[in-house]
Amino acid sequence: MELAWAKPLVEEALAAVDRGEGMTLEEYRARMAERFGKLEALHLIKINNLSDVSTLKNARTLKRIELEWLPHVETLPDLSGLTRLEELEISSMKSLRDVSAIARAPALRFLGLWDCKSLTPQNFECLIGHPTLKRLNFGIGRLKDNEKVAAMFPAEMTQSVSYRIT
Repeated sequence: MELAWAKPLVEEALAAVDRGEGMTLEEYRARMAERFGKLEALHLIKINNLSDVSTLKNARTLKRIELEWLPHVETLPDLSGLTRLEELEISSMKSLRDVSAIARAPALRFLGLWDCKSLTPQNFECLIGHPTLKRLNFGIGRLKDNEKVAAMFPAEMTQSVSYRIT
């Protein structure tokens, strides 16, 4: 594996330590937590070993989240504390089995759910009557199931897609 790209970064880090600018692991974690708490948008894509996204509940400033190709994530954390979250797009999460945490996002206006083959129409029942949800785009894999989901919501709110072109 070629690691030549890392050499300048390592040299810079060592120089910072020599200048007394180093930090402890606890200081680093605190700094990262502070930065994470200021994010307005987050896009996690193709992290094959990730199965737990519970840290999302701590990013209270997020307005938009995109989760894509996280094959081992089965559930989402309670999103009720993300009071600024307006848009959530989830795609190609084959193990996702529950979307009830999404229903607790108080400011959610747009939800996109594509290619989440473990979801069934029953999973969408928790979203019926969501007070701020204006748009639901989805394609959970089976035409019959997509039709059942579409029938649960007002026509102007839903858009079923069989596939997504990016």
